[in-house]
Amino acid sequence: MLHSVHVIAGRSSNGDSVWLADPRRPLDVTLSPAPTLAQTKALISSSSPGVVVADRLAAPQRAALSAAGWSWWDRRGALVVVTTEATIELAPAAVAAVEPLLPSPFSRVAGRTVGLELLRAPEARRTVRDVVDATGLSVGAVGRTMAELADDGLLHGQRPVVPALFEALAAAWRPRWHRVAGRVGPTGVSVLDDVLRFGLDVGAAPGWAMVSTHALLAYGGPSPLYPGPVRLFGIDERAVAWAVERWGVDGDAPVEGDGAADVVEIAVPPSPGAVLHRHPWGGAEPGGIAWRLADPLVVALTLAADPEPEVRASIAAWRPGAGTGVTRVW
Repeated sequence: MLHSVHVIAGRSSNGDSVWLADPRRPLDVTLSPAPTLAQTKALISSSSPGVVVADRLAAPQRAALSAAGWSWWDRRGALVVVTTEATIELAPAAVAAVEPLLPSPFSRVAGRTVGLELLRAPEARRTVRDVVDATGLSVGAVGRTMAELADDGLLHGQRPVVPALFEALAAAWRPRWHRVAGRVGPTGVSVLDDVLRFGLDVGAAPGWAMVSTHALLAYGGPSPLYPGPVRLFGIDERAVAWAVERWGVDGDAPVEGDGAADVVEIAVPPSPGAVLHRHPWGGAEPGGIAWRLADPLVVALTLAADPEPEVRASIAAWRPGAGTGVTRVW
């Protein structure tokens, strides 16, 4: 059984630990802001199981500690206590009352943009300046994010740690979908089309991008049994707001009117980078429009974040071929 544990004020000889007194045995509690995976493995190999308390503890570090029989507390929320008889896990909601959660770098648009850019070249060493040049973000925003990702064990040697970085970004990739009539598309009214900026004829420039399972199928991936609606990222928040105002459909209401047989779902992209590097699509639906496809990484991120298990499973099963130009980071 788990006995009560009392804190003894003081530190160990190396200055970075405190001791907890237990009626049966002492526990060495190592304090660290954000240990790297290498530091975590070194601690495991050099010490008997204890407790690690960190401001940020990334998934690979958590897994290594748990596998070695260590207890740990990520002060953003999660807590695991390992005893000789059981392992006790507390979800973030249960721990939040004890310690406020620290925000993920992917809670910021800039953070998601940096993560996306790093995953686009997973084998390359990327400096802060490289990412600034690629994204147009400030040096401060990029430097802060890359430092946080390194602290979380998601960036090592200036390269992304995959699939951990992909999984962390997918967990924060939460577009808000709006239902619109299938006739959404160029209006022929230049003032309105200048706001919407569909970008159907210029793939190199940013524009609307398909991210649904239809895009996955176009890239040669497996199609779920129930593929769901066509989903598009609009170019920005203003364009999506105008499209919802013009073509929006309330709830599950039927769509009426010529050319409105289909319903499309649209969303503001979680990162501006999601509507770059688009590719042509051989199909033409809905409304007879040949929407451009988001790049495969963006499609994979969006489907990996889908609440439907079958859709997420289609990404897990996707193994792009060697000649597709798709680098698998999931």
